Amino acid sequence: MMQMMKRRIFLLLLVVLCTSVAYSQQQASARLWINGSNGRLAAILQMPERITGGKKTPIVILMHGYGGNKEAQMLSILADSLQAKGIGSIRFDFNSHGESEGATEEMTVLNEIEDARCVYNYLK
Repeated sequence: MMQMMKRRIFLLLLVVLCTSVAYSQQQASARLWINGSNGRLAAILQMPERITGGKKTPIVILMHGYGGNKEAQMLSILADSLQAKGIGSIRFDFNSHGESEGATEEMTVLNEIEDARCVYNYLK
């Protein structure tokens, strides 16, 4: 049972969720808070600099692994590379990780999945 759950989470983390987001701010990167399953989630939205008010751009949701956070070097490099190619990204700390709210003992695989849904819905 646990092995199957781990596989599902691994597959969820491998899936890149793409959508189009209207972005009207002039800055290329913004720190923000998103309501998650177990408190607020700290996130970084990084958009291509050439996007101007009201236009849409593809965006990728980047998720860290167990014990990680949104500041991981790999995620930062990936976000920078996507930005250079004209693609936006959002990376966030799951509940009880990094700057996000939530108690470690209350963290579960299911509420991590819900956190990912909350970020996706925020972008929609």
